[in-house]
Amino acid sequence: LEMFVEFSHEDGLVSRLTVYKDNEKLEAIEIREQYMHRKDKQVEHRRYAQEKKLIRRYDPGRQHALKELTLVEGKERIITFYPEARLDGLVERAEKWYKKKTCETFTARDDRLIYRSVKYDDKGSGKPDDMNIIKMTEKF
Repeated sequence: LEMFVEFSHEDGLVSRLTVYKDNEKLEAIEIREQYMHRKDKQVEHRRYAQEKKLIRRYDPGRQHALKELTLVEGKERIITFYPEARLDGLVERAEKWYKKKTCETFTARDDRLIYRSVKYDDKGSGKPDDMNIIKMTEKF
């Protein structure tokens, strides 16, 4: 565990905890970093090296009401929001690249939409503007 004085790091880092696989401390399994006083409202950053996974957590007040961002390299991106701060009631957006699918979950909408998913084909360049929609589902 490493602790830092507030404002001693430009990026607002105040603590870092590294979890190792063994006592020799050769291979890090997880690195947890905590932040304070950041403009982008980020408060936590977790990296899981073996899973190639990254989690970032944000305080309320972040642009677009972003609460948490989870990235798994080459597989998926899950974005969680503060729904009470969004006009569209979006709670979560999950982009699963290995399934070529995007799912969105909503709450407290006037039109009662609670779920939307879009499935893409694997033709084209893979860029968002060059993907064909195979199926779109909405649940109310």
